[in-house]
Amino acid sequence: MKEILCRVYFNYEHIPRFMTNRMSDWFIKNRHSVVKVYHNHIEEVNKKWELTGAPYSFGDYLEDINPEYVKEIQKTIQPFINDINKKFIFFKFKIDQYGDIVGYIPFIKNSKLWITLEEL
Repeated sequence: MKEILCRVYFNYEHIPRFMTNRMSDWFIKNRHSVVKVYHNHIEEVNKKWELTGAPYSFGDYLEDINPEYVKEIQKTIQPFINDINKKFIFFKFKIDQYGDIVGYIPFIKNSKLWITLEEL
């Protein structure tokens, strides 16, 4: 497996400034377990989706992803992520409207943390 170095950019929506560092540390520390679950189940979702014959997306951009495909991802994978979320109190993981894994704070409406990776 080839190792790739990346710069990580944290993107916050509706996260109080005093919580950003703590949430970023939590996100990076715990994201691996959620990504592992996601990768273990995405193949199953894709096999089901191919049977429908519908496209995965309608264009080249992230925003062009088929909303029905994302609903299928959420319906299949989110229950496994919820099992992981049980061990966390303040921060949780979910799959957003683009099919990405994001962190959020349950008691803050529309809160969201996601990362962008830039290869060095």
